[in-house]
Formats: sequence, C-alpha cells, structure tokens
Amino acid sequence: MMSWVPPNLTSLCSSNSVISTCQPSTIMFLTLVANLFGHSKDDSYPNYDTEKEYDFVIVGAGSAGCVLANRLSEVQWKILLLEAGMEEPNVGSVPAFVPMLIGSNIDWMYQTYPQPYACLSRAGKACLVPRGKVMGGSSTINFMIYVRGNQRDYDEWAEAGNDGWSYEEVLPYFLKSELEPRDSGSESTLP
Repeated sequence: MMSWVPPNLTSLCSSNSVISTCQPSTIMFLTLVANLFGHSKDDSYPNYDTEKEYDFVIVGAGSAGCVLANRLSEVQWKILLLEAGMEEPNVGSVPAFVPMLIGSNIDWMYQTYPQPYACLSRAGKACLVPRGKVMGGSSTINFMIYVRGNQRDYDEWAEAGNDGWSYEEVLPYFLKSELEPRDSGSESTLP
C-alpha cells in the first residue's frame, strides 16, 4: 500500500519555535489529513494484469508522459507507463492542501546551490525547487496551474528554423489538450 507522508517538520520546529506550522494543532491537522487523504486510488486496485510485451514503454508519468501514453493508447497499442513515485494521493485533489505536498515523499526535494542574491532567508541560502515524484509529475504539486507559454517564444523557435513550432502551428494541439470531456457527451475547453 502506498501512502503520502507529509513533510518532516522536525528540521523547522524547535522546542521554542513560533512558526505556525510547528503548533500542535497544525501537526494534528497534518496527521488527520494524512490518514484521511494520504492513500492513492491505487489502493482500491492492488492486482493489475501485466502484459509480457508492450508496443511502447514510457519512462516518466509526468504531464508529458501521461499525455503521450493517452495519445498512443487511442490506437489500441499496448503501453507501459513507468513512474518512480506513487499514484497521486487523494490529498493532491484538494488545491488548499498542495503546500503540504511540497517537501513530502512525492517531492524530489531538489534545491539550488547557495545563491548570493536569492533565498537569503533559507538556511544555506539554497532555493527549493519542488518537482513531483508522483503520477502526474510536477503538475501534481503546482497548485493545479496550467500555462500555455508565451506566444513570442514559440514564434522565435520557428524563426530559428524549427518548422512547425510557431504559436499558430502549435495552438491546435493546445486546444486539443484543453478539451475536457463531459459526462453528457459534450466537450468544453478550460477557462
């Protein structure tokens, strides 16, 4: 059984700490959230039938890997999608709980080398770079934010000789990925 484990607060909390996350009520709340929402949907389906052969093996179930697996499966190919982390825990479906995912067992916990002009309040002056180690990758721990990218960047790629990468040429793919199927059979785009 895979479970989400909240960030370890012991490095932040000393016996005389005034940080609100160190208060007993906050620690009790984190414990409650972990027990109620820490499990993944995988726990309901513990036995998967696995194939011996696959048409495609995709390593990394982040945003790109999941979309690629979905697109390839449209043609009924056998796809194996591998991910180092666990399935997204239920706690990841609640935007207000996302800060509790950063620094937890579904975060690779990367940080920069010490910075002379940034992250000066952090011990060691190193900036945190949260990256998801979970199905969905970093999109699981980024507050459910979706951004297309700057139109000018795409146009500059095309001008640099990358045919097919202008904003106008990639826009149909953005729109396709933004379609949200509805139960009624109709579709809507993201706002």
